[in-house]
Amino acid sequence: MNAMLIVVALLIPSGASAQSETPKVVITGGPDTTGQSYTWVVANQYDSPIVGVEIPHFGGGLFNGQEGWSADCTNLVGVGVDNEPGLCTGNADSPRYRVARPNTATFHLQLSARGAKQGVGDVVVHFADGTNATVGGVMVPVRESLVQKFSSVLGLAIVGALVITIGGKRRRKAHKAAAS
Repeated sequence: MNAMLIVVALLIPSGASAQSETPKVVITGGPDTTGQSYTWVVANQYDSPIVGVEIPHFGGGLFNGQEGWSADCTNLVGVGVDNEPGLCTGNADSPRYRVARPNTATFHLQLSARGAKQGVGDVVVHFADGTNATVGGVMVPVRESLVQKFSSVLGLAIVGALVITIGGKRRRKAHKAAAS
């Protein structure tokens, strides 16, 4: 089953109530069933066309967008590249490829074998009128936390300590019983 997440960025005119919220952009998608490939569909629901997106990543190997969009990333996995989170950007190559309402743009990220985990991040969408929408909660590849990285080692250490403690108590009891 594909992990699917729908997130909406909202444009709230000043003085407007929460009931009059108008969605600016909707982003669907995330990792496939293997967790090694991510696909996002960015749907424009705003008056101005989409001209760019910024998607955070960790462990990306290849990023691309649809026809007519340039794609670039920082910190893609490679020799001599820092093992740090990066940012993938997609930009419309010309006004012809801008994404007007109600159309969509699709972006793909293939991961390397670096150990990224599924997490959430903020995607920034840029519009032709100069405004931006930050969409939070989008499924993106993130760096493994130290807790995740060392949880199995920590678990084994705790089990080992318990075995040693329990074994020591049993030996002391057996030694006491034999001495009596």
